[in-house]
Amino acid sequence: MLTTLRNFALQVLIVLCVYALPLFLPAGIQAWPAAWIFLILWFGFWGSIFLWLSRHNPPLFHERLRVSAPDQKGWDRIFGMLINLVLFGWLLFIAFDVTRWHWSPVPA
Repeated sequence: MLTTLRNFALQVLIVLCVYALPLFLPAGIQAWPAAWIFLILWFGFWGSIFLWLSRHNPPLFHERLRVSAPDQKGWDRIFGMLINLVLFGWLLFIAFDVTRWHWSPVPA
């Protein structure tokens, strides 16, 4: 169980870095409180759900830790990749909008 939680923590750290890149690289600054709050809330909720799942339904927790299953259908993998690409694009859009384009009225 401890090894699984270590793997989970490593996955969270990697995904956190992947999510932070499209936010902070286009912005060109790390002093962006709204982005930090977003990341803290996103990964706080995500981590809480997974920790709860590890206690109450360990088989499902282990299933969710896998990136892809060998019996997963091809269209399901494509759908998962599309969801991740849309999320990545959304984060890029947020960063460019807030720091460069100013299309949305965002308070300071």
